[in-house]
Amino acid sequence: MQTVCSNSNVNTTFTPRVQPPVDDSQILEKLRWESGPATLHPNEMNSVESILQSARQDLEYYDREIQILDSRKKEFIRKQEHLRKYMAQLQALLSPFRKVPDEILRRIFEDCCGGSDNHFILRNKNSGEPMDAIKNMPALALTSVCSRWRRNGLSIPSIWSRISLEYERESESALSLLRTFLNRSASVPLTI
Repeated sequence: MQTVCSNSNVNTTFTPRVQPPVDDSQILEKLRWESGPATLHPNEMNSVESILQSARQDLEYYDREIQILDSRKKEFIRKQEHLRKYMAQLQALLSPFRKVPDEILRRIFEDCCGGSDNHFILRNKNSGEPMDAIKNMPALALTSVCSRWRRNGLSIPSIWSRISLEYERESESALSLLRTFLNRSASVPLTI
């Protein structure tokens, strides 16, 4: 039986040196015999050693081919993942939501943030849960999606004007974020 080499640069075939028999009853019979001189004749021993040497060479060849195939498989998987990611990006370009006019998008933002406070939690690092700005601040979450959403969200001061404050300890990062909200709310009356 000939095997075609997997290396695409080489157009050769490999012919195995050793073809294990389909019926292994003869070797099993010999394996059942007692050990010692009765098991193999001297000329059979030389033949077995020669077959073993050839079989080792065949195994080395198979191991090399398996490594080449594994390497090619990994490369194909990498290319497949890259193509799927690219397809997902292309599909996102066709998303119906991308066709929503800015006026409607801003209305959705206002509805989404109208009944929700942007919740600031100022706590000691060792007490309670850490500040999770995105989860608790819908205005910040919406303007973090993409540049279009950011542009639209920043143009609506009212979504930045509803603030809920939970205060235990001063935190510079939370105060900085609070200043950002106050600036973005512009002249819209605050709801605290």
